[in-house]
Amino acid sequence: FRVYPTLHLAYDLDDNQQFQLNYSHRVRRPDSDEMNPFPEYSDPRNMEAGNPLLKPEQIHSLEFGYQLKKELFTIQPTVYYRYTYDAFTQIYTTVNDTVLLRTEANLSRNQSLGGEFIATLNTGKFMTINLSTNGYYHVIDASNLGYSANKSAFAWDSKLGANINITSSTMLQIYGYYRSKRLTAQGWYDPSYYVNTG
Repeated sequence: FRVYPTLHLAYDLDDNQQFQLNYSHRVRRPDSDEMNPFPEYSDPRNMEAGNPLLKPEQIHSLEFGYQLKKELFTIQPTVYYRYTYDAFTQIYTTVNDTVLLRTEANLSRNQSLGGEFIATLNTGKFMTINLSTNGYYHVIDASNLGYSANKSAFAWDSKLGANINITSSTMLQIYGYYRSKRLTAQGWYDPSYYVNTG
């Protein structure tokens, strides 16, 4: 049994502007794949297996934000601090000379201090655009796994989505995502990006 408190405070400057202060203690539980110990081959050189001893991830989050709403757009900048213990991470180990095994483990803790900016533009019936950008300074402690106690780096990501109404029955959707180089217990993930259209 455990209590997960949440507190949301808001102060309205006027009908269009608001300050927000939020605290929450959240839990993220592993799903069945993350706990399944039986390995699966994703290709001849890479295996994946879950960890049945994986603990739930515990997150303390504190956020302070501002929101401005107008007829055509909304913007919301936020600064935040997150402290996570038993955080999920992926660990790679060698099975033999040619095969890698990827599995899940719990970090001792990690911390993030950052800012997020969200903007929405709505031009009525023609187009809606959503943009979010998040930048943060990240510190991880993987000493319980035999790696560095305090590795740190700056990382950021950004998402852009657009819905364009071409006719009353036809819509074009575009979605793009970019994630910068980011820290792991064993090193780095390279930057990644993708674009979807439909």
